[in-house]
Amino acid sequence: MLCLETYAALISDIAGWIPICIGNCIAAYNHITYNLEKPMILLVSQLTFQLILMKTQHLKISLLVACVPLFLWSCKKDLQDSKEQQPQLNVNQARVREQLDSTITFWNGHAVVDIKLTGYRFIDGTITPEQLRSTKEQLLDGNNLIPYFDGIDKSSFSLRTINERSQELSIARQAGDENAQDLRVRLGAALDTLVQLGQGLAELTWTSEGKQFTTTAVYNAQGLVYDNVLANMFLVKDDSETSEDDARTAYTATVKNFKIKWVWGGTRGKVVIKHTILVENGKIVAHSGSTDAWMSVGSAAAKWARYKRTNSYSQISWGYGWATPTASFSISASRPPVEFSVSLSGVGSKGRGSGIHLYYLN
Repeated sequence: MLCLETYAALISDIAGWIPICIGNCIAAYNHITYNLEKPMILLVSQLTFQLILMKTQHLKISLLVACVPLFLWSCKKDLQDSKEQQPQLNVNQARVREQLDSTITFWNGHAVVDIKLTGYRFIDGTITPEQLRSTKEQLLDGNNLIPYFDGIDKSSFSLRTINERSQELSIARQAGDENAQDLRVRLGAALDTLVQLGQGLAELTWTSEGKQFTTTAVYNAQGLVYDNVLANMFLVKDDSETSEDDARTAYTATVKNFKIKWVWGGTRGKVVIKHTILVENGKIVAHSGSTDAWMSVGSAAAKWARYKRTNSYSQISWGYGWATPTASFSISASRPPVEFSVSLSGVGSKGRGSGIHLYYLN
């Protein structure tokens, strides 16, 4: 410890001061006892010099005494800082264990595609500064498998390595797809945000088409942070409603209402688009819309715009998209009357939709 080394050096210095102080005292006494015959002014000068030396040494000792509490506090602070900098042995595993157990129970019992979680084990310790880079490199390894699934249609499911996915994107770029960003660049940017010091690691075992493979999952006390399979898989539940036959003074129709779910059943995100009309004296006098879209460990967005309104019907245009970290989407709008188009890119799981919602007033 730096403070202990400094304190030890000062103590060593004091050991050298003490004999000097004693010698100065003896010298002063000798001047008084044996040199009385010298001129008084010379005696006073020599005595003053000796006293100054003694006072200087005493000042050093006084400074040392004053500094002792500071050194002790500094040492205590260093010990506390050292203790705080030591990584915790393990992250609380209760939440992620619950998620993984639910995946085995819920997903394996209701899987719509051929991939199942068969087991897992926790890796001791947490991510240290030395392990941070290697953990990201491990997740980006070209032999890791990445699934694709749109959450609804089982024929959309595929399971390929990062190298194979990267090759697909390379071909797409050569064909002129400017949105076909390199998979490692896209995933690496996501991992820079998601993977942090102090998080835990677990090894997950999967089976698909009769073959077994493993993935590395990153988690914290709140649950899963990232895994190449779990983060790129989701289910979609469509709770969208249709408009009713008769309208009241004000009516809101739900155009789209998707729940995006983790494979263990928990809600991961949603996309909600609503269409509202205001009726007065049997006529539609105003119309509007609203959206609510989000997705954890990924992204989601939705937009709406007024398309057309008459006394008897209302139209709004709408568009939405969502994507896992290894994919992306963009929503673009035409000139008025606005229509939305949604483009998808990347190899991860994703979804989109757009259209015009029509409501007739009877």
